[in-house]
Amino acid sequence: RTHIHPTAGFRLRIPSGCEARVLADNQVRQLNEGEETLENLWDRINSLFAGKHAEILITRRAALALPFTLRDLNCGDLNRINAQLVLRIQVGDVEAFHNHFMRQPGSVNVAQLQALLDAAVRQAVSEFTHKRSRDEVLADAGQTRTDLNHYLDGSLKRLMAEFGLALQALESVEWDYVPTADDRE
Repeated sequence: RTHIHPTAGFRLRIPSGCEARVLADNQVRQLNEGEETLENLWDRINSLFAGKHAEILITRRAALALPFTLRDLNCGDLNRINAQLVLRIQVGDVEAFHNHFMRQPGSVNVAQLQALLDAAVRQAVSEFTHKRSRDEVLADAGQTRTDLNHYLDGSLKRLMAEFGLALQALESVEWDYVPTADDRE
């Protein structure tokens, strides 16, 4: 989020691979990549939004990789399993994202998003593993990943939409089991 004040000589640079949107009066307008003087940008915003307060949201075009490490998940057969997964997320609804994250200037980082989503991701993956035995989870990694991707999409969609985020995909998942006392003997 950037507060725009026309200052002589300053330029707004929208890097390659990023998208910039101007938000004002419940409207969103896309800006092109590249560089623009703040004076020109200010004039354009004033003509588009009739002098109303405006904010700029700059995001990456590619989805953000968000890693999670989940330990001691219970499986349906009472065995425990650990999971390391990477979700790819992106801005979905700009207005919802604005309402949640753009209350103060600054950026939203991976750690903040992990903290925000950790409990929900843990809950969803825990529900997924609880319906399966450890052997089912570990047997066919490709099918388990596909099933988990579908499950996460369904269970996290509403929560992520509240924050203006969208789950693009489950990029990767690695499982390992927690040996029981019987396994160690």
